[in-house]
Amino acid sequence: MSLLKETQIIGVNDNRGRLRVSTGTVQEDYTCRNSDLDTFLLDSAGTGTDTFPFTNIRRLGVTSGQYRVLQSKIHHPYVHGSSQTIRFAMANFGAASNVEKSVGYFSTSTVSPYTANLDGIRLYKDTSNVYSVQIWNNGTQLTTTSLQSANWVDKLDGSGPSQMTINWANFNAFKLEFSYTGVTTLNCAVAYNGKWWTFAQYFHTNQTATPAFQNPNKPMRWEIRSTTGTGNLDMITGSVATEGQFEATLEVGIPVAVSGITIPGAGVRYAMLGVSLQPATRSLLARITSFEGQIKTNDFLDLALYLNPTVAGTFTYADLTGTPLQVATGTALNIVTGGTRIGAGTFNSLNMNNKSMVQSDLARLGAKIDGSLDRIVLVATPTLASTNVNTAAEIVCAWFN
Repeated sequence: MSLLKETQIIGVNDNRGRLRVSTGTVQEDYTCRNSDLDTFLLDSAGTGTDTFPFTNIRRLGVTSGQYRVLQSKIHHPYVHGSSQTIRFAMANFGAASNVEKSVGYFSTSTVSPYTANLDGIRLYKDTSNVYSVQIWNNGTQLTTTSLQSANWVDKLDGSGPSQMTINWANFNAFKLEFSYTGVTTLNCAVAYNGKWWTFAQYFHTNQTATPAFQNPNKPMRWEIRSTTGTGNLDMITGSVATEGQFEATLEVGIPVAVSGITIPGAGVRYAMLGVSLQPATRSLLARITSFEGQIKTNDFLDLALYLNPTVAGTFTYADLTGTPLQVATGTALNIVTGGTRIGAGTFNSLNMNNKSMVQSDLARLGAKIDGSLDRIVLVATPTLASTNVNTAAEIVCAWFN
């Protein structure tokens, strides 16, 4: 997985009061680049519309009784003792009677209309056009008056430290920064005149018997819901960053292997191995780090990873004990079509165990809003005219707790 380094220091101290000595590491960037994010990084669902009125704006729209949800396919790991920063820029968050709008770092159940078990943090506009920051813990809202707009430290009405009078319909950029353990502070800021201005804060220590929300590993999410009104919400950018070290928390990967598959002939793609998360562990981040292959006959073998291909025949995924993974093992009958090719290497009888490293962001195992899991399949294709090509292969998958 490629990791981007932030170039802008967010503030002198992080939200745990420590002097910053490093930049943040961006886990993922969701800047709108038209429909190229549609399949790979984000998923949308609901009865409303999802369009691109401009190349850099993704618009969620609803009419009476409709809803539309846009969510990242991965949950972003929280690193203990670090600050987690969620940034987003949006427009059309302004007044729309009888329409709710939300943007933030939160999840729900996987059952339509995706409102149950809400968990996480969101900037929220209710059906009466009242704004707040909300914290939810598995379907129960944490009651805190400090996050209601009437009690914000800067009400964004021109009277606060920023002197900003916000127009919620315009393009605006926000930042939610939190710690899940330790000081457990939530800072909410808006960008104005080249600076970040804190407009709301919450300190969770000694408030309840549980953490502020149930799970700190969350997707980014945008949603709009109508009771009887009509409205739009424009997604423009989004990112999740972790303060300081991130990749060091990656666990040692485990190998998943298959051997003795005899492929009938050349030029056809066959499934060797498939990997996905288990439904119960979809809040973890797992990725393929490498793969390698063997071929025992005199032939050349194209070995490649495909994201969400179609596999013919019986290709059953089962939990891999002691891991958050599910694995499927292929046979000669599992012909592969479709899918997105995300990593490849060529192997022959004289070049066995030639490991290929995988750096693509697409090698991460995610899930859709309805809980449907991404599946990455290792696919073998003999390239010569040989028949009955005996092959073996292995992939290595690692995950973040």
